[in-house]
Order: sequence, then structure tokens, then C-alpha cells
Amino acid sequence: MPVSAYVQSPIFLIVAAVALFASAGTVAITGFWLYLAILAAIIVASLLALDPGLLQERMRPGGERPPLGL
Repeated sequence: MPVSAYVQSPIFLIVAAVALFASAGTVAITGFWLYLAILAAIIVASLLALDPGLLQERMRPGGERPPLGL
């Protein structure tokens, strides 16, 4: 599996947590913690279940970096 998938997933969770809790103004909302826990479990399960070759192909089609713009 490409390292970038392992790096991008925690970054996404952190950004989601910051967006949720910053917009609410508090970290004492149990529903947000539950949502983040379920999201983290889904991400971990999907990283474990996907074929490493398939994940690598989807991250970088053709083995090259995708173009930034058209």
C-alpha cells in the first residue's frame, strides 16, 4: 500500500475534527466523538480490506502523478 494513503487518512480525520469542534466551539459533544470514531473505524477497515495493488493504482493511475490542472 502506498504510504500516502496512510498519511492522508489521519490528516483527513484531524481536519474533520478541527472543523467539527471549531464550529461548535467546544470539544464536549459526544456525538462528534462518536462520529469521528466510526469514521476512523471505516477508514482503518477499508485500508485493511483493499488490495495493496488496487489502492496504489487508484492513488496514482499509471504509476505517475496526476496532472494538477487541465
